[in-house]
Amino acid sequence: ATYAEGLHEGFPGRCRQMIEAQRGKPFVKGDIEYDWIERGNFTRRYAHSITTFAMQAFHLDEGVDKANEALIELCQHYLGHRTDLLEAHSFHWSGAIYNRLWRFFGPAGSVAADRMSMEAQTQLLDVMWAWASEASEALDPSTDHIGRFPNSENHHAMGIVTTWGFCDVLRQSERHRDKAFSDGRNAGDHYLAWSIYLRAYFRARAGKGQSVEIASKNYNAHTIQMWYNVADFAEDEGLREAATSFLDLYWATWSEEQIDGVRGGGKTRIYQGPATKTASDGAIQKMAGLYFDKRVDESMSAQDWIVVTSAYRMPLLVMNLALDVEGRG
Repeated sequence: ATYAEGLHEGFPGRCRQMIEAQRGKPFVKGDIEYDWIERGNFTRRYAHSITTFAMQAFHLDEGVDKANEALIELCQHYLGHRTDLLEAHSFHWSGAIYNRLWRFFGPAGSVAADRMSMEAQTQLLDVMWAWASEASEALDPSTDHIGRFPNSENHHAMGIVTTWGFCDVLRQSERHRDKAFSDGRNAGDHYLAWSIYLRAYFRARAGKGQSVEIASKNYNAHTIQMWYNVADFAEDEGLREAATSFLDLYWATWSEEQIDGVRGGGKTRIYQGPATKTASDGAIQKMAGLYFDKRVDESMSAQDWIVVTSAYRMPLLVMNLALDVEGRG
């Protein structure tokens, strides 16, 4: 086997090793920043600490009670602080993980059904309803604005796929599936609308340019993590294939423009600071490092959890493209 073939074939094993390496790591709850620049409370680090620990605990079957207690506390915070739920810099940043926790450990969990406790499931369903019943209409699943969005690209991606995933869960919930959003449609209607939107989004963006935040070493990670969820969980086979192909295209473009994981070429959303100007050590490079066995640490970000628990595999052709620097010219 070639070096690339060995990396490709060894990827599932490396994923299992990364998950196992989290065993025994303690839960360290992130802080809430109260009264954050007049936006409510900044809860991103708080939510990430709980959701990533829950992924760790539920996958490894250790610390499960603590993880459930923390999830319930997190849900109750958002249900009691609606401004925090809808604050753009916090809640939906964990959206991909909420959906994975439900898919893997909820009532029909593919890894361990009901490892998420009944109380945690109830609370999370209520949070999903509170978010989706407002966010879905605000974000608008109509296909006449594919090239426009009301906020930054990564925020938009996190918002729409979080909403799509929540609507998928809610349409199967006895308590929520028949409840009407303010436009009279229910979660199933909105899930279908978002599925149509996402197919149109992938097709249009693949043809005219994938990103507005072009080659952004961190913002791209927040965006593409959401496409992993669509590729993994879409009910419609055509949508799954579109999301998978969209990821293939992203990683092929990345492979063309990088050397040893550091991406060159034109970029947008580059701030004036040394960390950004270097183009190295961003979240995208760390995600890529999982595929190319370049990770030297065993810490796991939210985006890492997405990669190691996804069925998506970087194509061997793309891996060869990344590794063949001389051949690329």
